[in-house]
Amino acid sequence: MEKNDGIHSENIPGKGIKVKNRNILVFIFFLFLSSALWYLDSLGNVTSADIRYPVTFTHVPKNKVLSAELPSRLILSLKGTGYSILRTKANASKTPLEIDLSKSGYKHATGNNTSELYIVSSRLIPGIASSLKSDCEIASVKPDTLYFSFK
Repeated sequence: MEKNDGIHSENIPGKGIKVKNRNILVFIFFLFLSSALWYLDSLGNVTSADIRYPVTFTHVPKNKVLSAELPSRLILSLKGTGYSILRTKANASKTPLEIDLSKSGYKHATGNNTSELYIVSSRLIPGIASSLKSDCEIASVKPDTLYFSFK
């Protein structure tokens, strides 16, 4: 493009660079905006996810001490909308689940060591679901069996 004085605008130092930088900034802004909107839209869909949820074990029988270390976190496989899974994940950092050993239905393991006990994690799902107060469905709990013993 030629002006009246015969100077081409593309020959002016720095003018082309400013236009390119501005175009890149506009592109990055709209890329970020579209990614954010896509993420918010996908949170409305039903999905499944695994989250590590902290747990504490309460009501150890009197005159007994846990001799085996129980896990401090359980992996919950959740199915629900992205919003409810995100809310459950946020609550995990605030309050751990409390699992009552007196109501958990632990059993004695068969074998040489009769003092070893176990809890099948799938039996804990109803109690965990009522404690979570979430719209998510708990598909499974990992590990599937919790082994421990009392002294």
